[in-house]
Amino acid sequence: MSGKKPGPSLPLSIGLIVVSTIVFCVALYILVRPIFGLLSGDPIPVPGRATEQYDEGVYDIYEQVFSFGGGFGRTSLRPEDVVVTGPDGTVATQRVNSISSLSRNGANYEAVLQFEAATDGDYTVDISGTDGWVVIGESFDTAWDGAAPWIIAAIVSSLTFLVGFVMLIVGMVRRRNHVDRSTGPPPSTAPPPSMAPPATMTPPVAPPAAPPSPTTGPSDVPW
Repeated sequence: MSGKKPGPSLPLSIGLIVVSTIVFCVALYILVRPIFGLLSGDPIPVPGRATEQYDEGVYDIYEQVFSFGGGFGRTSLRPEDVVVTGPDGTVATQRVNSISSLSRNGANYEAVLQFEAATDGDYTVDISGTDGWVVIGESFDTAWDGAAPWIIAAIVSSLTFLVGFVMLIVGMVRRRNHVDRSTGPPPSTAPPPSMAPPATMTPPVAPPAAPPSPTTGPSDVPW
C-alpha cells in the first residue's frame, strides 16, 4: 500500500504561493517607483536651491502652472535657469521631449526640463527665475522603457499565486476526505444496562378453606 498522501503536494502549494508573492511585490515596486518618487518629493521654491540623492536615470523638472487662489499660467523656466551639479560635475539640462503633468496639493505641475544623473549620488539643483515652485521626479519615458518584463512578471506571478492557492485548498479537502474514509464510522456504544432493583421473594399464600357443608337436623323438619 502506497504511503503517498492524496491531492497536490502541500510543500509545492505553499512554495508557489510564497515565491509568486515575492516576485509580484518586487515587480510592483519597480513599476510604481517613479510615481512614488513624484508624490513623495518636496517642492522646491523658485528661486532656490535643493540637494537631493538621485539614482542613475533621467529626471524631469516640473514647474507649477496652477494653484488654488491663482490662475492658469505659462511655464517660464529655461535650461539656463537651472544648474545641476552632481558627483561628476555640472550636468546639462534640456527641454523635455514629451508633455507630462501632475497635481499635488491642489497645484498643477508641467514637465519643462530634464537632466540625466549618470551615477548614483547627491545632486544640487540651483534654480533662478520668477517666483514659483518646481518638483523633480524620475522621467516616465525612461522609467517605463524596461517595464515590459516586470509587467509580464507581475501577471505570471498573479496567475501562479492563484494556482498555488487552488492546489492548497484541493489538497486539504482531499486529505480530509481520505482520513474520513480510512477511519470508517465511529463504533456504536450501547447504553449501559439499567440498574434494576433486586427481586424479592414472595411467600406462597394458602388457598382459603372450603366452607362447611350444611346439615339437616330433626328440629329442622316441619311438622
